[in-house]
Amino acid sequence: MPLQPGPLTEPLVQQILAMYAAAEADLLQRIAARLAKGLDSPDWAERQLLEVQTFRREAEIILAKLQAGTPVAAQEAASLAINRGAAVAQAEIAKAITPATTAMTSSVGASIDTYALTAAAADLTQTLDATRPRIFRSITDAYRDVIAKAAQPAMVGAQTQREVVARALSDFARKGITGFRDRSGRQWEMQSYVDMATRSALMNAAVEGHTAKLEANGFDLVIISDVPQECERCRPWEGKVLSLSGRPTTEAKWANGKPVKIAGTLAQARSAGLYHPGCRHSHTAFIPGRTRSFGETADPQGQADREKLRYLERQVRAAKRQQAVAIDDEAAKVAKARVRAYQAKIREHTANTSAKRVPWREQIHD
Repeated sequence: MPLQPGPLTEPLVQQILAMYAAAEADLLQRIAARLAKGLDSPDWAERQLLEVQTFRREAEIILAKLQAGTPVAAQEAASLAINRGAAVAQAEIAKAITPATTAMTSSVGASIDTYALTAAAADLTQTLDATRPRIFRSITDAYRDVIAKAAQPAMVGAQTQREVVARALSDFARKGITGFRDRSGRQWEMQSYVDMATRSALMNAAVEGHTAKLEANGFDLVIISDVPQECERCRPWEGKVLSLSGRPTTEAKWANGKPVKIAGTLAQARSAGLYHPGCRHSHTAFIPGRTRSFGETADPQGQADREKLRYLERQVRAAKRQQAVAIDDEAAKVAKARVRAYQAKIREHTANTSAKRVPWREQIHD
């Protein structure tokens, strides 16, 4: 049973992402509709000052609905994740039980720490709540930027006002709602950020549930999993045995009788990059004398293939956003062709590499 909460929480993750994607699409389409009003009129720019204020009120309503809808899904997802971690640990403990360890594992059936569950749910909810001001600022700034570009004669030049607006709107839609930075300072577009942040929070919850259950039953050592297409940050930890507490331990041995070198603590590994946002590793209880080691499993090409697929998915979403805000048939046709071209690249890429296509990652709304 893998530690990753994905099989249980995936429907809820997709539900959260769909809510954000639908809100983004709604906001973009409303901007396009308002910008198109009287676009060929000489007083268009002046009229847009009123349209911006109306749009701001609409955006506040859309984001308020988004905020009201996510806590329930976040609470349920966090609960499933932390209980998943505990259930995995319980299964590992059950396999490890011998007459010598029966007393040590008397609390196998202990319930989940409600404080940890509440904290996990609050962490995800706060992360999602923090996105709303950024979305509002990004979308309203973009609206004003389009108006400003169309109102400047130097920007218009030989182009018509309609052409300038169409180009500026398409450029914004291609980039999407941005302004999201992770702890390392990387810039994200909205959907990718929400996806990353949600999965990271749920994995943290699963690790918390798993670790707490193992420690409550006297297990201190864990071994880090091997995953295909792993990244350079966490590759050094694959197959390593770590301590949960950092306390000195009696010499442990592999199933073949060879002594185990403790590579550090789980906390140290996490500080060094293990379980970074998007990490797909997990850990299992190390059972002295029964757990087997595994050799070098580096797969840098697989990681490169997966990263390329994520890039192609972002391009599909960008083209779909451009299609959603197109203010004429020709622009919509060009954007639709971009969608098909990048989807063809995805089909070719997944047919010739180990990367697996995930169609919902190419969607911008239901």
